[in-house]
Amino acid sequence: MPFAYVDGEWRVAEHFFDSADLTEAQAYINNISSDKDSFFDAIVQENAWELAGEGMRKWDLIRWNLLVPKIKESKELYLQYLQDGTFKETVYFNYSDAAKTQIDMSSITWYTDPADITASDYDGSESSYGSSDITDTNDTQVYTNLPSISSGLVGSSIESLGISGTEPSVVNRYLMPIGSTTISASNGTLQNSYGYTN
Repeated sequence: MPFAYVDGEWRVAEHFFDSADLTEAQAYINNISSDKDSFFDAIVQENAWELAGEGMRKWDLIRWNLLVPKIKESKELYLQYLQDGTFKETVYFNYSDAAKTQIDMSSITWYTDPADITASDYDGSESSYGSSDITDTNDTQVYTNLPSISSGLVGSSIESLGISGTEPSVVNRYLMPIGSTTISASNGTLQNSYGYTN
């Protein structure tokens, strides 16, 4: 993990950071409150950084009863980024051949335009994620792509967008149904989703 408990205190594991980021990382650790809720929140965030893309985070979020809130948070952030300009509206690029059939992949402005270069310096452009309109119910980013984020886990209904306060009907999506004896023993705490019968 990027953080290690050494000699009675939490320290940054130096091999995870280059020297320019070590001070900022250590300051983050030093500012984590020792109260239970703050420390738990730091663990949840560390878990996200450490295990991103490893297919394990879902199970931790379910264990912490945070799967739905975290997916909803991701969708709300996606919506926020569409509106505040975080995502680029246009991606520019150059071609690598005179016939303009091959795009020079190193020229694509995925995140920002290089300094001192304007749109006229590029051979072509394409509409990107940021060209979105939340008021248009036909907008692909808001009403198609956004609902699909983790829709297999919590459903893809409009309520799961984070636009309204309604919670999605699916709470935790499992590969297999929970056994009927387990559900009975839980005294109503556990239930199956997606039409699984008890």
